[in-house]
Amino acid sequence: MMNLPTEIRMFLLKLKMQDIDAFFETVPSLANLEEPLELENVDALALNMLSVKAYHERKTEEFAKTLPYLAKLSGHNEDFLGNMIAFALPLHDDTLVDALKKMLPDRVEQSGVLAFNIACLHAKEKNKKSMLAAVKNALELEKTSDEFFEDEAFNDYHEDEDFLKALGVS
Repeated sequence: MMNLPTEIRMFLLKLKMQDIDAFFETVPSLANLEEPLELENVDALALNMLSVKAYHERKTEEFAKTLPYLAKLSGHNEDFLGNMIAFALPLHDDTLVDALKKMLPDRVEQSGVLAFNIACLHAKEKNKKSMLAAVKNALELEKTSDEFFEDEAFNDYHEDEDFLKALGVS
């Protein structure tokens, strides 16, 4: 954390402390970053845990407002987005889902979790073409066809020829 501005140090401290309200106050300081802030494993885990805590405390709208700032993070950003989608879908929180959609990459490069959860998002929205592309992307990132059959988001597609072909089981 050498040479980081005081605001960024405060953000990382609040992140590790799991102080939600203080986190919401300090996260806009990320807007001043000229280059993405690389999170270490412990910081990425703390961010994921903080997002869970925000949901349990019913602060999803406040958390959704922080997402454009959190997009300045790198390293574990794809995993973070994947987890956020997984948390947001069962909540049926359109504000959060819409904020997340704006952050999604055109193609996932590293995180099978993100690619899989994008496929879930498209399946729930009945956007078959985008779902199939995300399914293929997730399989390339080491997700398995069994995982797609086990997730209820894909129940409507178990007999769909295109879905089965994308999974390589037709």
